Amino acid sequence: MITSKRIVRRGLAALSAIVLAVIILLAGVWWGGHPSALPSALRGSFFETRGLVLVNQAMNILTTRYYRPLNRSTLVDQALSGMVAGLDDPYSRYLTPQAYRDRNEERTQGQGGIGIDTVAEPDGLRVRSVFADAPAARGGLMAGDLIIKVGSVSLADQADNLGPDLIRGPAGTSVQLTFKRDGVEHVVSIERANIVAPVASWQMLTYDHRRIGHLTLTGFTEG
Repeated sequence: MITSKRIVRRGLAALSAIVLAVIILLAGVWWGGHPSALPSALRGSFFETRGLVLVNQAMNILTTRYYRPLNRSTLVDQALSGMVAGLDDPYSRYLTPQAYRDRNEERTQGQGGIGIDTVAEPDGLRVRSVFADAPAARGGLMAGDLIIKVGSVSLADQADNLGPDLIRGPAGTSVQLTFKRDGVEHVVSIERANIVAPVASWQMLTYDHRRIGHLTLTGFTEG
């Protein structure tokens, strides 16, 4: 009798384990198709980790199987740049650690340049603003101009990587720029100077017969 009871208990325990496993399997399948139904903590743990695993797998495949050697750090920078570019927001872009350090030096210590704020486009650098009394302003550059060459170097498809570094240089030296304005190409030579980029600028505008103050924040610094 005791043996029979033990057998029954073991059978019930095994059956319970099977039923529980089936329930967990079905729940996993359902939640896999409805991740929003998971609690936020679990959703983040399961699905964010899965995304990182896929990214690492892609990185490993590229670095081990591509026909030529690839730098993993460069791939990471390109992936991050692509994510930010996917926002389709002209005011958001990814800076590599070196580019970030260069930008901070430009903001805090001054940098030999011409005094413009630009955004990269496929064909070159689009001038977003020209600093007042800067060499670029004296040289005739205006907001909206598209810089397509620095010296003899075309910026097509490489403006973000090359453009700013080519334009900057020691104060007192000159840089030749080719830019487009209203479809017409212009060439200008501008002497670099020590530039301290303004954090903000302002102007008074008239709209609907009312005077409005227009404040532009050109960047953010720590502190």
